Amino acid sequence: MSQLSTSSRQILSLSDRRDRLYGEVIQAIPPKQVYWFRPLFLVEDVCNQTSSLDCNLIDLRQSSDLILPQNWFDRRLDTEIIPLLAKLYSHNCSPAESISHNYLYSFVRSLWQTNREAFDYE
Repeated sequence: MSQLSTSSRQILSLSDRRDRLYGEVIQAIPPKQVYWFRPLFLVEDVCNQTSSLDCNLIDLRQSSDLILPQNWFDRRLDTEIIPLLAKLYSHNCSPAESISHNYLYSFVRSLWQTNREAFDYE
């Protein structure tokens, strides 16, 4: 993943193994090369989906914001995001709020385990 030129409210994603987290940039923090990022939804098992509308979408709009390295993020095309946002807003696609938080926690923990060197500040 490369460093991106972004603006506030731009939707980006983070991928880990088979899941992909989508969210919006709240603010870029250039001195630290991180984004303040607000999760919107998690798509499970991206690799096995024939269509974005077939995916299991987990609503994370009520979850915690994240601050993560800019180089972990990927740009998403509008043609990919719009159908997913339509699905997110068209019906309740989320489990209970506490379960949503567990999905986000598991996703971030997996990212952390894969990228521990990004958190070494010695």
